[in-house]
Amino acid sequence: MEWPRSPSNKPRETDLYRNISLLSIVGHGGIGKTTLLQHVYKDEITHEFDLKMWVCVSNNFDVKKVIADMLQFLKMERPHCDTLDALQNSLRIEIMSQKFLLVLDDIWEEDEEKDKSKLEDVLAPLASGGFGSKILVTTRTESVTLMFAKVIKKMKEIVKLEGLEEDECLQLHNSHAFAGVENPLMIMKI
Repeated sequence: MEWPRSPSNKPRETDLYRNISLLSIVGHGGIGKTTLLQHVYKDEITHEFDLKMWVCVSNNFDVKKVIADMLQFLKMERPHCDTLDALQNSLRIEIMSQKFLLVLDDIWEEDEEKDKSKLEDVLAPLASGGFGSKILVTTRTESVTLMFAKVIKKMKEIVKLEGLEEDECLQLHNSHAFAGVENPLMIMKI
């Protein structure tokens, strides 16, 4: 919750993505990456951003669709342009000098070189965003995080979500299933 507020990106004169920092949430499917980011995205902590965008990428990484989804989030309507250049220019204009929060949810990697090129196309217009802009990514693999770090030339910041141990799951289950019951262990033994 503190990461969106932290000034983790420091301005550098020549870095194309100097105004943007990145945090990746990594974990296997169904562990709660998206749910966690939904809580962060909706929290008042994110009200300091001029613009907020949420795009679900999934295993079909279509550059034009991702950029069009970002524009739709910003303009509340589907963009009328359909070429990559036109979409990129439209996004660049929309976010020019604006501090933004972008969530790219559920990114998969199929082919590192091809996906890196797609990622460069998606991120290029974001370089015009204002200082303090943030990108949050959810993915199942750390290799996606490494790919982002290479493109924006920054250290990778990762939060790894892991499952609960069996006894922790049972304790969580009991605390919810038997809320208000005096001795849930007696019930579990019956």
